[in-house]
Parts: sequence; structure tokens; C-alpha cells
Amino acid sequence: MNGRSVNDPPAEKHTAENPASRPQAGLARLMAAIGCSVVQFWLAVPLTSLVLSHRGIGSGSIGLFAMTPWLAVLLLLPLTPRLVRQCGAISIFRSGMILGCAAMILLMLTGNLAVWFAANFLNGAGAALRWVVSDTLVVAAAPARHRGRILGIYETVLGGCLLAAPFLLSCTGSDGLLPFAIAAVLPLLAILPTLGLKAPPMTVADIRLTELTAIAARYALPLLTILLCGIVACSSYSLFPIYGRALGLGERESALWMALFGFGAVACQYAIGWLCDRWQHDLVHRALIGLVTAGLLLLPALDAGGPLLWLFGFFFGGAVTGLYTVTMYLSGSVARPGELLTLIMAVTLFYTLGSIAGPVMAGWAMEILPPHGLPVSLAAASLLVIAAMILLQRRPAPQAALQASPPQ
Repeated sequence: MNGRSVNDPPAEKHTAENPASRPQAGLARLMAAIGCSVVQFWLAVPLTSLVLSHRGIGSGSIGLFAMTPWLAVLLLLPLTPRLVRQCGAISIFRSGMILGCAAMILLMLTGNLAVWFAANFLNGAGAALRWVVSDTLVVAAAPARHRGRILGIYETVLGGCLLAAPFLLSCTGSDGLLPFAIAAVLPLLAILPTLGLKAPPMTVADIRLTELTAIAARYALPLLTILLCGIVACSSYSLFPIYGRALGLGERESALWMALFGFGAVACQYAIGWLCDRWQHDLVHRALIGLVTAGLLLLPALDAGGPLLWLFGFFFGGAVTGLYTVTMYLSGSVARPGELLTLIMAVTLFYTLGSIAGPVMAGWAMEILPPHGLPVSLAAASLLVIAAMILLQRRPAPQAALQASPPQ
């Protein structure tokens, strides 16, 4: 597989604005841009659903509408490495921002449902480009000895921006053009920190779609981890409030429990990244999977409304999101030269697949195994992933490849 640099100028001509030459300044600018991107997407998702609901659109159509951006993500992800190879990482990141802005302008210009579906697909396409490139740039720019802490800060920023989006919507409401205008301006604001910014030195191998299976086999450990993260995280965000009601919690208590989950997801990431830097990251990886699995198995035994249930919400949120942090760390540690972007693309793909499959599986389990179908189904998924990882460890060739691969 041939590779070429995604940087516009040669490596020796990088300026002080290059994240590779001044990691702190460059990474801060990257994270500022990425933060605006996250707020834009997660503001648009509930905003459009609320507007359609106010217009009397049925829940089935709204569900299909909500799935549209994720369909765009799945379709566009395999093409991202080639696009970055041809156009450069920063250019593709900015293109994703422009697509997001264009999508919001389309939504403001018309109320036609077909156009709205097209605009939502466009918004998902922009998110796909931004998601893969942003994760890759941060992992590539982070110095190896500080990678865990930088990724912990990065995940904290992402989590905080994700929480900021619904808060912003609560301030603007869903009526009128103001929330749409804000969602259209945010991607343009995100472009500003990238002006003059150069991508860190990295190459993108010319990998065909037919070779993705080999990539998935070579990097099965981080991909299985992120699949589990997608399954558990999205199921928890979607269904924990419903599960809390099934346990006997009131609506406000269920919302508070979910808020603790989100707060833990934000607050714990720096500590997890610090442990990856100071401790053996494979032990942190195993500990997080063990905590997630044990928590799911113990959850049915906790008293509804008791103090342990509230502590569970905080630390379980931290552990689940920590799986994403440790996956990014593993990706930076094991990726072969030229394969980091493709690996991050595969990570994003597996997370998306888990995010789609998890709530469907867990929702079905909640119907046939009340009231504890949610933790039982998620624990079963976690145990299956653990079993797959154990089988992989008994196969010396793939494991050796992972350990021998130098960091990017």
C-alpha cells in the first residue's frame, strides 16, 4: 500500500502554528474548532426533531429523519481516507464545516419535508468528515508521552460541548429562525481557529475498500472496544431515563440520574488519560471493561433511589466514555505508518454501528425482560466482547502485529 503525506507544505516548512511543532497551541485551536462542531451537530439533532413534532409529523417519520445523518455517516466514512489523501486533512475538516452550515441554511429556507431529509443527510455527511479528521488530528498531534492526558482533555471538551448543545437549545427554544441561525454560524466560527493551521506530519495509505476487512482483523482490539462503547453509551443515553422510571424513580429523579451519567462521562476522562500515561494502558483498558461489565451485572441489585444508584450513574458514565478515550489511546499506539486515519475511520464506523444496534437490542430486551432487560442485554453484549478479546489473545499472529506496530 502506497502512502503520501496529507500536509499541504513539506514537513520541514511547517510554521509555529503547526500542531507538530507547537503541540499546545495547535491542539488548543483544534479543540476549539472541534468543540464548535460538536455543539452545532447536537444542537441540530433535537432542534429539527422538535420542529417536526410541532408541525404534526408522525413519530415514525421523525425516527426516520433522526436516522438520516447516521446513514450519511455510514456511507461516507469508507471514503474519508481517500478524500483526505487527495485534499488534505485540514481542507476536509473545513469542508465538513461548510456542509454543516449549508445544511442549516437549507433548513431555514424551506419547510418541505423532502428537502429537510436531504439537508439532514448533508449535515450527517459534514459530521462524518469532521469526526474522523478531528480524532485523527488530535491523536497524531499528541506527543506519545502525554497522549493519554491530551486525549482526556479532548474527550472532556467533547463531552462538555455535547452537554452544552441541549442547554443552548433550552435558552433559544425551537421557535423561529434564531436556533437555526446559531447552528449555521457555529461551523463558520469553527473554521476560524483552523486558519493557518497545518496538519501534523502523517501519511495516508492508499487502502481500498476491499482491504478494510484486513484492517479490522489487524486492529480488532480497539475496534471491539469501541463497538462495546457505542452499544452501551448510546443505549444508556437513550434508555436509562426509561429504565429509571421502571425502577420506580420519578421523572425528575430519572433525569437527574441521567445527568449524573453525563457529568461522570465528562469529569472522569482526564484521570483516565493520566492513568494511560502513568500506568500500563492495557491494564486501564481491561479495568474499564471490567468496571462496565460488573456495573451492568450489579445494577439490578441496587436500591432504586439509594445512594449507590446515584454513585453508579456518575462512575458508570465515566467508565463507559473512558472506553472511547482508551480506544483513541490504543489507536495512536498501535497504528502502522500510514494507517492511523484508516484506523480512526474504522473506529468511527464501529462506534456508529454500535450506536445503531445497541438501542434496538436493549429496547427489545426491555420489552421481554422487564424491568431489567436493559442491564441484562448490555451485560450480555459486554461478556461477548470480552470472550472475543480472550480468543484474540490466544491468536499470536494478530496480537504480535499489534504489539510490534510503532506509534504514529
